[in-house]
Amino acid sequence: MPSPLPARASWCLAFVAAAAALHALATGLVRPMFQVSDEIGYFALAQQHALRQVSDDITRARVMPGGQPFYNSPGGKETFGQASGALLAAAARRHDSADAAAITRLAIAACHVAVVLAVWGLARRLYPAHVEIAWVASMFAVWQPVLTSFDAGVTPDAFANALSAWALYFVACALTGRRAWLPLLGATLLAAAAFAFKDTALCVFAAIAWAGIACVWRDAGRTRALAGAVGLVGLATIAALTIRSPYIDDALARLDATRLEPGLAMRMVALLARQLVPAFTSFWTGLGNFGAHAIFVPAAWTWTVAALCAVAIAGFLRRTDAGSPIGAAAAWWAFGAGIMSGLLLHPLRVVLLHGVDDFQGRWLFPMIAPMLVALAAGIRHLLQTPRASAAAGTFAATAIGVVPLVLIVVPFFYAAFPADYHVGSLYLQGVYGKGADPARVLAFVGPLSPWLITARAMTFALTLAAAVVAVAIGAGWPRGPARTPEPRAEAAR
Repeated sequence: MPSPLPARASWCLAFVAAAAALHALATGLVRPMFQVSDEIGYFALAQQHALRQVSDDITRARVMPGGQPFYNSPGGKETFGQASGALLAAAARRHDSADAAAITRLAIAACHVAVVLAVWGLARRLYPAHVEIAWVASMFAVWQPVLTSFDAGVTPDAFANALSAWALYFVACALTGRRAWLPLLGATLLAAAAFAFKDTALCVFAAIAWAGIACVWRDAGRTRALAGAVGLVGLATIAALTIRSPYIDDALARLDATRLEPGLAMRMVALLARQLVPAFTSFWTGLGNFGAHAIFVPAAWTWTVAALCAVAIAGFLRRTDAGSPIGAAAAWWAFGAGIMSGLLLHPLRVVLLHGVDDFQGRWLFPMIAPMLVALAAGIRHLLQTPRASAAAGTFAATAIGVVPLVLIVVPFFYAAFPADYHVGSLYLQGVYGKGADPARVLAFVGPLSPWLITARAMTFALTLAAAVVAVAIGAGWPRGPARTPEPRAEAAR
């Protein structure tokens, strides 16, 4: 069936991209520097790399006020350090320290737009006859508050999220199209680039592996698919032993055979069950630095978001159409493999390496694109009509992002918006609350130049206006037929 919005789909996509840009820019400017988990460590790495790229004394003084690093434990991988350092160095050549840090954030915020466009593309690929599903999924991506805070911060998560989202789009292309290997190659390259920024992107490879086996099964038969699966296990083993990463190196250094004890798998499952609550809250409503100086969010709000997600997922699971031989059903199995591998990374680290961290929801952000499409499809399945699902989904998605921004984040950080911070509300330390010099940290927090303060107020106002327009578009969606959407399913060839 043709899309109910063939003429307006491109306008919807343009609005989605604009809203994503506005929300990311507003988040990057409204949320003070370093008020995102681990951003202080990531910025310290950017600072180190920026110093290598500048030579004049004025710029070096802007990159490192006082001539000394403000934090003694930089975090992140070299790829991220080089990319963020180049952005910081470019900004510092023309602007003071605080402005340069803010501009670096704004440049990285483009990653949020990339994530949102990938969500739109994935939904259109899986549900080509239902623009409302792409619209609602994209609205969830646009307004997701925790995702946006990391995408608009100096974090490797921003780059890894964007690259991973597009890798998963190509996974869907491989499973729903006629030619599988070129999209799978693109997905693999993008996932490798995402992994170069952050190790959490490893879960994307699980989705790619599943998709590759499904494509071989479809195109060459079961025997070759099984042989391919064995080959993938071998490649994964070789990669685990050879790929260098500061996290993997540390893990291998601390891992020994005495920890491979009976009942290990059950301990991991039990730990995963206990961590579902912090995983969910830090995924949807964790508005401050995770585990330290977190912003209080009313429990009623968290339960409301949880109820919405539970209802939407129930609607999605009721109509997965798993009997479809190949196509969207196979894509959902691949995405499920990626999500499960992402969930298991934390229990593996804690049980095998005796770690102490709670699960951080951002570790699942590389898989957020199919997760949001599933929410949108679930809402569509439950409410039956395009208008009802677009209106309800848009209102819910917008509220999840805008209500905390207006009622919680701004009052928490600002004595007088948009210029004056509550200095006591700022988190100025590193991991475990130590290691930083608050005086040097404040040099990058502010005060900002007047034009950036004006930009903060303008992007905040425009973001609120975009939210109102989005709700209006959802409420005015064409009625369309009362038909449950079926995902694309290509016949096996």
